[in-house]
Amino acid sequence: MFNMLEPVPPASQWLQEVQSTLQDKGIDSEVRPRGAPLRLGGVGKGAQRCNQDMTIPLAMARQDGSIKGGTFTAPVIESSSAPALLGLRSLTEHRAVLDLVSNQLHLLGPGEPRVEFPAGTETFNLERAPTGHVSGVLQTHGVYSRGPTSVHRANC
Repeated sequence: MFNMLEPVPPASQWLQEVQSTLQDKGIDSEVRPRGAPLRLGGVGKGAQRCNQDMTIPLAMARQDGSIKGGTFTAPVIESSSAPALLGLRSLTEHRAVLDLVSNQLHLLGPGEPRVEFPAGTETFNLERAPTGHVSGVLQTHGVYSRGPTSVHRANC
């Protein structure tokens, strides 16, 4: 079973569309009140509150055409059209590797992966931000000119 539990919520508009599709197929979804409201920023418009969680069945087609089933659980952003997002917690728990060139998501099995990078590959360290994003550390020109350096973070 493949279960995604996310702090990055789907919007009520997205959820309504999914629920309608599931209902047409006779499949249940669940929406329940949260124990405590969740305050979000960085998704959609400004700071928002999530008062409900939803759980829906999930099916993802593997590259070979077979289907992986499970569930998707997340807080609901009310009155928003933002789609559901896979967040860092679930991607990390499932040992995910994103290939942004091939547009593929790899969920690794047990063991250590071996990746061979081509010559000329540059590697940069990322940090996890308190917001749940991954941040890259950007430094201004001072690093190159011996002048003052400012450090900034860019969310991925």
